[in-house]
Amino acid sequence: MSNTPDLQQAIALHQQGRLYEAEQIYTQLLAQNPTNADAQHLLGVVAHQNGNYPKAIADINQAILLKNNDWQYYNNLGCAHLAANHTEDAQRAFEKALNLNPGAVDALSNTGDILRAQGRFDEALDYYKKALVQNPHFAPAYFGSGCVFFDNKEDVDSAMQALAASITFDPYNETYLNKLREVTETRAMIWHFPMMNDEARNKAYLKAIEQTVTPGNHVLEIGTGSGLLSMMAARAGAGRVTTVEIMKNVYDAATEIIKNNGYADKITVLNKPSTAMILGPDIDEKADMLICEIFDAGLIQEDALFSIMHAKQALLKEGATIVPRRGRLYGVPVDSEDLHLFGGVGTVEGFDLSVFNKLANRRLMVINNKQMDYEQVAEPELVFDFDFMGHFDLGGEAFIPLTITKEGHIDACMFWFELDLTDEVTISTKPEINETRNWSQFIQLVPEHVPVKPGQDYHMHARYLRQHIFIDIKPGKVPQQPASFAEAQAAAQATIGQKR
Repeated sequence: MSNTPDLQQAIALHQQGRLYEAEQIYTQLLAQNPTNADAQHLLGVVAHQNGNYPKAIADINQAILLKNNDWQYYNNLGCAHLAANHTEDAQRAFEKALNLNPGAVDALSNTGDILRAQGRFDEALDYYKKALVQNPHFAPAYFGSGCVFFDNKEDVDSAMQALAASITFDPYNETYLNKLREVTETRAMIWHFPMMNDEARNKAYLKAIEQTVTPGNHVLEIGTGSGLLSMMAARAGAGRVTTVEIMKNVYDAATEIIKNNGYADKITVLNKPSTAMILGPDIDEKADMLICEIFDAGLIQEDALFSIMHAKQALLKEGATIVPRRGRLYGVPVDSEDLHLFGGVGTVEGFDLSVFNKLANRRLMVINNKQMDYEQVAEPELVFDFDFMGHFDLGGEAFIPLTITKEGHIDACMFWFELDLTDEVTISTKPEINETRNWSQFIQLVPEHVPVKPGQDYHMHARYLRQHIFIDIKPGKVPQQPASFAEAQAAAQATIGQKR
C-alpha cells in the first residue's frame, strides 16, 4: 500500500475504530487522486463495517479496476458479498484471492464458511485445515471447524477442542463462546447446595479471608453464588465489596440474602460477567483484593484463568492480594473395570452395540472415587501449576514421563487439585485426604484399555485451552517438546482488560 502520511493517518484512525474520521480522509485522498486504489479499497471496507454492503461492493470493485493484483481486495470483496448474501459472488472473489495468494488465511477460512453453508462439510474442513497450517492460532478457522464437528459430524470431542481453541485465541468473541456453551450445555443448579454446605471448604475460605482482608479494603469477588464469601469479607472488615454473578436467578437470590443478613450497605452485587466489567461505570476504582471460588473438580473449567487474568489487568490494583494465590493440578493413570465400562460397548447378549460408541465422551467426568474400584498403576504427577498472583497463560501443554509401578491396564487418568488460598491455608482434593463435599476427583477415560507393566516407557500429553483440558496417554519416552504457547498468548492477552 501507499506510504503517504495522510493514508497512514487514515489507516491508524480506521484501526482505532474511528470510522467516520478515516472515511473523511479516504474521500479527500480520492478527490486529490481518483486513481488511489488503496484509498478506494479502504473506503469500501469502512462501508462494509457500517453495514452499507452495496456501497462496499461498488467501492472495492472500483479499487480492483485500478489495481487487480492485490489478494486483500478480493478477500474483502468476498466478505462484503457474503454479508449481502451473495454467496456465489463471494466464492468467486475468494477464489481470485487464493489464486493471487494460495496461503491467504482469511480467504481459506472464508471459503470454508461458504462450503459449510452449502453443506459441503468435508470440503469446508479441508479449507479450515489449510488455514490453520498457515496460522495455527487463527480463531475463525477453529470456530468453523467446531461448528462442522458439532452440527454436522456429531463429533462432540473434536468440536470442543476446536471451539476451545477459538476462544483461546479470540477470548472476547461472544459468538464463539456461546457456541462452546451450547456444546458443553448449561450445568444444573443442584451443585450449588453441596458447595454451600461444604464445611471444609467454607472454613478454609473463612480462615484465608480473615488472614488477608485489611480493614477498609475494597474487595472484588468473582462468582457471587449465595453471597457467602462476600459476607465473610465484609464481616472481616472490608470497607466495601463488589461482587459479580452472571446467572440472573442466582444474582437475585444473592441480593436478597445479602440484604437479609444486613450487609447491603457494604456489598454491591452486579449481574454480569466479571470480564465485561468496566472501570468507572461498574467499579469506581480498582480493588485491593480479589476473592474467587470459580473452580470445578478440573480446577479451570469454570473459566478461572481468563477471569483472574482479566481482573488483574483491568480491575485490581498492582500487587493486589488474590485468594487463592495458586492452583496445582495432579494426575495418575488408574486400572479400573468400573471406569472401563464407561468408555464404550461391544457385543451384549449377542447383539453388536458398537455403533453407540460414536456417542461416547472420553473426556472429563467427575466421579466419587469411593464408589469406584480402581488401582493406581503409575506414580502421581504434577500436570499444571498456575501462579494466580504471578504470570500464567491461557493455553499450554506438558509432556510428562510416567513411572509405571504395577502391571495392569490404563483405563483412565484420575485428577485432583490443590488450592493455596494463602501461604498457610491449602485445600486439596487428593483422594486420600479430600475432606470437601463440594469437589470430587475428575477423570478422563482411556478407552484403548492400554496394557502396561513396570519398566515400560509411557508418557502423558496434557494440554489446556483456556478452561478445557485434554489428556492423552502415549507409548514411548517424552518426545522433543514443541515451542510453548507464549508467543501466541502474548498477542491474545495484550488485549485483555482493554475497553472494547
